[in-house]
Amino acid sequence: QPDPGALQRSEFRHALVQDAVTGTLTGPRRKALHRAAFDALARHFADQLAEQAAVLAHHAYDGEAWRQAAGFALRAMARAIACSAYRDALRLFTKGLDASRRIDDTPGRLASELSLRMKVLGAQLPLGQTDDIVTNLERAEAITQELGDARRQAGVLLQLAVVLWISGSYRHGLEVASRAADTAATAGSPSVRMAAMQARLLLHHALGLYDQVVFIARQIEREFGNDQGMRQIMPGWAVVANVNLRTFLADVLWRMGRIDDAQAACDEAYRELASQDHAFSRVLVDFVQAEVWRVQDRHADALSLLRSTLTSCQANDLTSMLPPVLAILAGCMADCGQAAEAVSLVGEAIEGKLPHTGGR
Repeated sequence: QPDPGALQRSEFRHALVQDAVTGTLTGPRRKALHRAAFDALARHFADQLAEQAAVLAHHAYDGEAWRQAAGFALRAMARAIACSAYRDALRLFTKGLDASRRIDDTPGRLASELSLRMKVLGAQLPLGQTDDIVTNLERAEAITQELGDARRQAGVLLQLAVVLWISGSYRHGLEVASRAADTAATAGSPSVRMAAMQARLLLHHALGLYDQVVFIARQIEREFGNDQGMRQIMPGWAVVANVNLRTFLADVLWRMGRIDDAQAACDEAYRELASQDHAFSRVLVDFVQAEVWRVQDRHADALSLLRSTLTSCQANDLTSMLPPVLAILAGCMADCGQAAEAVSLVGEAIEGKLPHTGGR
């Protein structure tokens, strides 16, 4: 007979068995067990909280520890986005948002909701969920005004500038990006200022103002070249900051006829990814590298690279990058004498309304 006073541990690996067992517990008992599990895991994994954030968020939520549930959902979302697990990030966002709305004090509730809404943009952007992004930003803007938080307001304006870039409203986007940079400077937020400058780089690129792109890129290098934030995914973005800079710089350099400089920028981006590979960032570089090779008549190399890039887009759910990758892939196929196959590929994409998923 087991000692009735001894701690007994039961493990149920199948989800249906877990549901059947937990379904027999009363609400208060289930809540108490989840809260105890959260406390025990938080102590046990005190040095690995980021790695265990998803399970901690789960137990905190079911244990009705709302502030902790929202906080760990946020950390788990960041981890999921870094691993290109965008659907997982969206599920965590839903749970975290519900938890944040149950936090008792108003400033804490608003701050938690704002953090979650800004973080989830890093999952919504690659999935092409523009409508959801706009909804998020509208709510985020209202929260920053209610909190009187200039730094966060700058972040929201920055994200709005990126959405305007996606939707093709480039000049309006430039105005908003400039406001974001000014607000960030006033609030003393170098990281938001750097991201606002990156947004201005994207918008000048879209307008074909390539000299300005080079000027802004060099300015970012001078001010933030050694900043650790350049080696990270910018808050609310889906790309490593340094890779974003190198990719757009390379794209304008080859268009200006500076092929060697363009290749050097691609090489720097690939070196960054050698130390921290990231699917979305790599697809961006591959896209531009293929363009550089095409202008050098290296059509077979470009075609081979883009076939691999397309596979990565499909495997990592990078919906927003599929239209441009398919477009340049079809061009490479035509370059290599595969015009009929290229026409078929483009025709299927258009019939499936794929162009609508990538913004303008």
